[in-house]
Amino acid sequence: MLFWIDTLCFAYIWAIGTEEQFYLIWPVLLKFTKNKVRTIVFVIFYLTFKFLLYTDFLNLIPFKNLILEFWLSFNIDCMAIGALFLIYYLVSQSY
Repeated sequence: MLFWIDTLCFAYIWAIGTEEQFYLIWPVLLKFTKNKVRTIVFVIFYLTFKFLLYTDFLNLIPFKNLILEFWLSFNIDCMAIGALFLIYYLVSQSY
């Protein structure tokens, strides 16, 4: 119980860290890549691979636990999904 009380005041840091990761990485991905479709396909591949790691579908991958531990701390995927929907919406409005 005491551990929960101590960590409660730091619970918001996860959200701030996720937003910082997104706002630092996502614009760089879109600005410095010439082929936007390739960038979007890369993000979709990343999200699919991360999902497969969560579901234990890829048990044969060496160092799976190390990769999963890294990606658990790198939570850009939640906001990237929203950004992909925004890109889709903007592209569909232009046609």
